[in-house]
Formats: sequence, structure tokens, C-alpha cells
Amino acid sequence: MNESTQMRYFEQRKTPAVAILLSFIIPGAGQIYNGEAGKGIGMIIAYIICWAASALVLPIFILIGLWIWGMIDANTVAKNFNSALMKRIDDEDTSSQKIAEQQAEIKATTISSNEFVTLIEKNFKLFQNKLLSDTEFESKKKEAISLLTTKKIVEAPEDFLTAVIPLIQKNALTEQEITQIKAIVL
Repeated sequence: MNESTQMRYFEQRKTPAVAILLSFIIPGAGQIYNGEAGKGIGMIIAYIICWAASALVLPIFILIGLWIWGMIDANTVAKNFNSALMKRIDDEDTSSQKIAEQQAEIKATTISSNEFVTLIEKNFKLFQNKLLSDTEFESKKKEAISLLTTKKIVEAPEDFLTAVIPLIQKNALTEQEITQIKAIVL
């Protein structure tokens, strides 16, 4: 269990000892603590009625039984709540992990126009500022263009080509490279 899962569990869990203690003090309070307000209020009302009728012998047994059952029930419900909470958190984590894996797979197999343009622009800036030689820059552009043959393009061809226009305007791509990109994309 990772740290995030543990934090969510401890923030939301119910403490069986607290549920028992509350039911010991006020029958039904443990049920309310566990999120079963209707059951808790019903137990409090039943306890009050039995207490009011305690002059009879039978209500006293009911009163004691209700009190003991309330503590046992509060404990059981708190434990069941915690088990269900842990399962729900684990399911959410598993689902989040699957989504992250799917996103990583999509990222590994696709390329967007923004990614392509950013890659060329970065290398072009390095070239313009003499941090890449002409040969290095040409090699980086070939690598970027080859990504278009190995990865699926995210956008429609026209949208992809439209995103490349600023590179053409900056003379970051040669006419031959533009023709090559068009042939791949279209």
C-alpha cells in the first residue's frame, strides 16, 4: 500500500474502539459515528422508551440487550466499513494505475503536432545560438521526421501541417523536409 493510499485510508476509516465506546455511553451513538444515522437514532429512541418503561422487568432485559447489541453492532459495522473502504481505495488506485499505463502507452506510440514543432524549435534555437553544428541540427531534424513514420500522428493531417507553418516561416525546415513531412502525414 503506497503512502497516498494509507493517508486516504486513515483519513476516512472508522475506529471500532471509538464506535464501541460511543455505543457504551449512548446506545446508538456508535451507529451514528459509523454513518448509520437512521439506525442510531432508532436505537436511541428504543433505548429511551425502554428506559421510560423500566418499571417493568421485560424492558430492562430489552434495554440491556439493546445496549450490548449496539456495542457489538457498532464494532462490526466499523470493521466492515474499513474493509469496504480499503477495497474501494485499492480499486481506485488500480484504476488510476491502469489509466496512467494507458496514457504512457499512448504517449509512446503517438506524436502530436505540438510535440513535433517543439522538438524542431528547440533544436533550431540551439543551432541558431551555435550550440548545435549544422550537421548535428540536420541529424536532429531527421530523427524528429523519422518519428512521424514510427508513431501515429494525433491530429488530422491538415491540422498537423498547419502547426508546422511557423517552422517553415522561420526557415527551420528545408523544402525537401517539408515535402517529406507532407508525404508522411498525408
